[in-house]
Amino acid sequence: MTKIINIFGGPGIGKSTVIAGIFHQMKTRHINVEVANEFAKDLVWNNQSDILTEDQLYVFAHQHRRIYRLLNKVDYIIADCPLLMCVPYIPKGFYTKLEPLIVEVWNNFDNQSFVLNRPIDLTMSVAEGIKMKKGQS
Repeated sequence: MTKIINIFGGPGIGKSTVIAGIFHQMKTRHINVEVANEFAKDLVWNNQSDILTEDQLYVFAHQHRRIYRLLNKVDYIIADCPLLMCVPYIPKGFYTKLEPLIVEVWNNFDNQSFVLNRPIDLTMSVAEGIKMKKGQS
């Protein structure tokens, strides 16, 4: 059975960069692996980001397809957007059965998940953090 390696993390944290590194390392070790890229990112690049807030069923279906088409064809799939990441983006009142469906589909896969976190300097004030983010001293 194909194992799915899920990388969770907020936008811009470096999931795609980490995945590129993991993919490279696995390929150079002759491990049969492919990447299921993030469908939502394609929508953004195509100026269709409105779909992300309007139709998570569509987003979920496309992300699922990117994973499903690789099942039993490779040993590992690295998911740039784990299917469970669709759940927080479901609009309130949008198909009440969608979240249980996503969880059911998720539970049918052999998942191994990792979370990327931003390093936090607890000694830094909020104002200092904002200045650092803006590139100010």
